[in-house]
Amino acid sequence: MSDTLQNELRRLFAKAKMPTNPALAVRILELAEDPDSTVDQFSQVIQADAALATRLLRMANSVAYGQRQQVTTIQRAVSFLGVHRVRTVSLGFQLIAHLDRLCGCPFDMQRFWQHSILRGCLAREFAKAVIPTCADEAFLIGLLQNCGVLLLVQLLGQPYARLCQTEQLSPTSFFAAEQRDHRYSHPQVTAALAREWRLPEIIVTPMERHHVEPPLMPSPSQTHHLWSVAYIAGAVWLTAPSGVGDNEPALSGFAQRYLNMDVEAVKSCLARAGDAYAEVACLLQDSVPDDLDVTDLLSQANGHLTMSLELEQQRSAAEYAHLTTALGEYRERAARDPLTGVLNRGALNNAIHDSIGQVKGSSDSVMLLFFDLDDFKLLNDVYGHRVGDEVLKAVTQTLQQCIPPDGIVGRYGGEEFVILVRGLAEADAKVLAESVLVSVRGTRLAGLSLPGPITGSLGAVWGTLDPDTTPEDLVRAADELMYQAKSAGKDRCCFRSLDDAYNVDLLESDSVAVHACADAIRAKGTEGKDSTPVPTALRRIAHRLNGRMTQQLSDVRKHQRKCMITPCRLTVLTAVTLQSRTEEAYVRNISTGGIGILATMPMVRGQPAEIAILIGNESRLFVAGVVAFCRHIEGVVHDVGLQLFMHSKQPILSNNPEEAIRNLDWVAHALRRTRNVAAATA
Repeated sequence: MSDTLQNELRRLFAKAKMPTNPALAVRILELAEDPDSTVDQFSQVIQADAALATRLLRMANSVAYGQRQQVTTIQRAVSFLGVHRVRTVSLGFQLIAHLDRLCGCPFDMQRFWQHSILRGCLAREFAKAVIPTCADEAFLIGLLQNCGVLLLVQLLGQPYARLCQTEQLSPTSFFAAEQRDHRYSHPQVTAALAREWRLPEIIVTPMERHHVEPPLMPSPSQTHHLWSVAYIAGAVWLTAPSGVGDNEPALSGFAQRYLNMDVEAVKSCLARAGDAYAEVACLLQDSVPDDLDVTDLLSQANGHLTMSLELEQQRSAAEYAHLTTALGEYRERAARDPLTGVLNRGALNNAIHDSIGQVKGSSDSVMLLFFDLDDFKLLNDVYGHRVGDEVLKAVTQTLQQCIPPDGIVGRYGGEEFVILVRGLAEADAKVLAESVLVSVRGTRLAGLSLPGPITGSLGAVWGTLDPDTTPEDLVRAADELMYQAKSAGKDRCCFRSLDDAYNVDLLESDSVAVHACADAIRAKGTEGKDSTPVPTALRRIAHRLNGRMTQQLSDVRKHQRKCMITPCRLTVLTAVTLQSRTEEAYVRNISTGGIGILATMPMVRGQPAEIAILIGNESRLFVAGVVAFCRHIEGVVHDVGLQLFMHSKQPILSNNPEEAIRNLDWVAHALRRTRNVAAATA
């Protein structure tokens, strides 16, 4: 950018009454660039802003970092999160607060920040594929690359505001219209503003060029990599209509060429960005309301990427129509139920997931009820669907009146409803379940001329949650209990404690085999003789566990589990000694997000691990991630869940752990986190 344009834009900033020197952000940058700066200096600067200090403490104590003891001081938060992460996060929070002071914007600021945070999360996930050491810088680029829009709204008024909020315009089309109709574009303004803030050029340049496709280079620099990430994160269409214009970039092809990511990897990136969004948004509640749901935005973005690929590959119109129909169905599921006004299945699953995520690892109880109206099909056949609809609306109102204000109720499908209530004692939970049935019998149905009361059957599960319990597990368990109530005569409740629903007991023969397994492990000695095969006990126990309720419930998961009883080689990195341990184990199930195994070594949550899946004696696939849970079964056998981060045809951790720690930021972060937990509990 020329000095003339920079000076011209600087005068415009003053006209918009925009302070151009956020002092605290500048001080954070100065400390970050000073090799002699200390944690105490960072802490003193952060403590000067109460809102920033609160957000960093909330981040350090979030579920994502798995702290067992609460972080209560800024010094500990900075030490735990690391100076690099603190620098990026602090800058993001400071500059958002700085920009959010622009009062009177004639457009939706909350939607703007929702999209900006989501683009930041997308940029970070894309960066992990091509330049993981700069993932935090990528987040800041995605977060701020559209902030010039706010200045131009102030300067140009309603015509520009209407242009930038037209949902029929993709980011690419909006940029073209902006260049055609106005003197300045938002990337120019963003870059000028970032230079006024003295942000590093490695961040400014990708923001300035994020609507220009970068050339493909044999040895790209860090800035060039971040330019590619900014381009794809900025071009993803978050409010895409059903069609894609011919002028749209083929982002899937771009991701393959520049980021070495296929379509499935891009989809996985979108899913991880949605999870990351929830964490960041909760830290910015004053700018983004906590009831916003990015699921629909991501589904649209996914549809846009998929449809771009369709255009690029010249596929048939029938396939394109199928994708459009599938996307429309997804949007319909993600909306509030139009008849009853309560959450429908998609939104209900998200609400339950968020709610139980808040109580996992605590002593708070959860009760989930699955309610189904009795003989509803017969009612529809005899009295017609209009009467059936009135019954559904009346019963919905009754269910809403039965539960506490913080409870969740949604229509699961047809005449089925799901209710979630937290914090009840077991006796109170049983009383509530029975009161639901009584209240439904007493539902007022004036003017419908029905011969008798409406009744329903109810399944209810109650208790505290295991770390690996999912919303789908709870729903399916309650659903099965509801069917038991139907079979027992209808108009009744079947209630079960989670301790009973998820009990795992081994047969005596399994128990004997477990101890034989222990003997075999001890017989290996300490000379590294890893050739001893894992006893068949593990395989038998895997089959047995796969037949239990927790495994049978997996067919309602968003990412379905597949039973996969096969031997594997497990490598775990130990945080304290930074050494690896390897043993033979058994895979028992796998999904797109995780893998379940049986192993003999105890592990802790958050440890990085690699699994080499064996075909014969040959390793065909390597998957790596962090331990989500490790549950003792009996003897030396543990049931382990691994959250997957990577897969490869080559070893990821086992060949060279030190190189993995240097090159994979998630591995280094996981080791730091588990080391901090070990130190805190020592």
